[in-house]
Amino acid sequence: YRLVDRLDDIKKAEGFPLALDIGAGLGHTYRAICSDDAFEGEGGIGGVRKMVLLDSSKEMLHADDDIPVEGSHRCEAYRLHADEEDKLPFPDGTFDLVLSSQSMHWVNDLPNLFKEVF
Repeated sequence: YRLVDRLDDIKKAEGFPLALDIGAGLGHTYRAICSDDAFEGEGGIGGVRKMVLLDSSKEMLHADDDIPVEGSHRCEAYRLHADEEDKLPFPDGTFDLVLSSQSMHWVNDLPNLFKEVF
């Protein structure tokens, strides 16, 4: 998970306390972030302390709910079933970090999603 490893390379004193994973699927990125402590401060890799996992597939989001996440004490998760192509249900500036790993190629309206994120 080079994406996750890169988070500790970014120098931000407080890390990224609240993160959004767009197209989270089964939560592989969340599991990778929980797998180790932040270099500095609290949380998982990159200082992430809470992550919202957003996906349009409710089945994917909850397929492995019964499998414990190693290191989940480092970072909480909230799974949200929502369409990535609709208006995101968060006020501007909510997240310290927005990421997506191997899912944006499924989005039909990337310009609109980028507007929502930025």
